[in-house]
Amino acid sequence: MVCRGGRITLYSLNGALLVDQVICEGEDDYIISCAFYEGESNEWLERELLFTGHKRGVVNVWSKVIKNGRFDLELIRQLHHVDQNKDSGVNVSAGISCILPLPHSVYTGDEAGRVYEWDCIQRRA
Repeated sequence: MVCRGGRITLYSLNGALLVDQVICEGEDDYIISCAFYEGESNEWLERELLFTGHKRGVVNVWSKVIKNGRFDLELIRQLHHVDQNKDSGVNVSAGISCILPLPHSVYTGDEAGRVYEWDCIQRRA
């Protein structure tokens, strides 16, 4: 996985291009950090997840899907670093500088040194 500017490029182990996609909508947005969820030990993954960190406290969660016979990235969730010091619930202004996806949670850190923990356990009824 190569993240640069507002674009993600995925390659196979042999160097074949899988995905080359612009994921940022605004001209002032760009990817600051990115990470794969690689699974734990021999965990079977229903879908491959990619995480991208952006300005203004936003983390996007992407799934690699097949559309029209080719790979594509589909946005499945956004995580927001909310400024707890303001009642308005707006995001922090700092960019997301690190992402650590683990089996039951995701840790994200921003440029101001704050670390957030996201619970990712999904329970089926």
